Amino acid sequence: MALAAARAPSDLRQTAVGSSPGVSDFASPKSRWAAYEAALFVQALHGEGVGFARLLTVSSCGRVYNYHRPASEAAWAAQRHVGERDCYIGLNAYHRPRGPLAGIRTLHVDLDFYKVPRWTGADPRDVLAAALSALESSGIPFPGLAVATGRGLQLVWLVTPVKLRAAPKARAAMQRLTKLLGGFGADAACTDLARVFRLPGTLNSKTGTVARLLIHEPHRHDFDMLCRLILGERRAGYRKPNGSGPKATGNRALVHKRLSELQQIILGRWGGKVPKGVPEPRRPSGCGPSHPASRRRRG
Repeated sequence: MALAAARAPSDLRQTAVGSSPGVSDFASPKSRWAAYEAALFVQALHGEGVGFARLLTVSSCGRVYNYHRPASEAAWAAQRHVGERDCYIGLNAYHRPRGPLAGIRTLHVDLDFYKVPRWTGADPRDVLAAALSALESSGIPFPGLAVATGRGLQLVWLVTPVKLRAAPKARAAMQRLTKLLGGFGADAACTDLARVFRLPGTLNSKTGTVARLLIHEPHRHDFDMLCRLILGERRAGYRKPNGSGPKATGNRALVHKRLSELQQIILGRWGGKVPKGVPEPRRPSGCGPSHPASRRRRG
C-alpha cells in the first residue's frame, strides 16, 4: 500500500478541484490539492449519502462551532474549510442534526506519537510504516484512511454499515487496537462512535502544520469479519449472557418435551381434561403461569 494520497474516481476528481463553488478561490496548485484531499477523505466516510455529517470548527479564541450537512453535500462543505485552522469531521453520520447516530460505518484509532519519546519529532510516514507493520504482524487489515494531523496520526477502518446495537463490539475492537498500538501513543479515550477527526487540508494551530491525507483506500470491510480479526476467536468456555447460550436453549427444549409428554398422558387417560377430584399433574418449572392467582382452582 503506497503511503501517499491515492487516486480518486473520475467523478470525484471533477468535484474536488473544479466544479464546487468556492474551490476556484484556491489559486495555488497546493491549495487545490489540499481541497482534493479533504474531498477524498469526506467522500470515503460519507459518500453513501446516508444521514447528516457533523462538522466542527474552533475559532482563534477557542470557541467551538458545530453544524451538520446532508451526507451527500459533506465533501463540498469540507472543501470550504481548507486552509482554515482546527476543523474536524464526524466519522459516523447522524439520522438528523443533533439526533442519534445513523449506525456504525467506521472503526478508528488516534495515535499521539508526539507523546512517545521514541517517536518525538519523527516523520509521520515513518511512524505510519511502523504502525502498519505492527498491524500486519497481528493479522489485522490496514486502515483505509490515514491522516497526518501535524503531530499525530488518525487511522480509520471503513466497515459495512451496521446498527448501533453493535456498539459494544465496535468499542471492544477499538480498545483492542488501542492496546496493540499503545507504543505509538494510541489515545485510549478515542473509542467513542461520535468521534470527530481533523480534516485534511486544514491547519493544526498547535504546530502550524497542515493535515495531510497519507492513505486513501476506501474499501469497506465486513464489520463482523474485521472485529473477529481484531479481537480473535471467542475463547473456549465463553457463555453468552442472559441465558442465550446453547445450554439454555437445550434446557428449554427439554422442558417443552416434558410438557408435551404430560399433555399426551392427560389426552390418553381422560380425553384432554382432568376429572374432578384427580390431582392435576404439576407443570415443569418455566412452563405456563407461575403466579398462584393465575392457576385454575379445582375440587
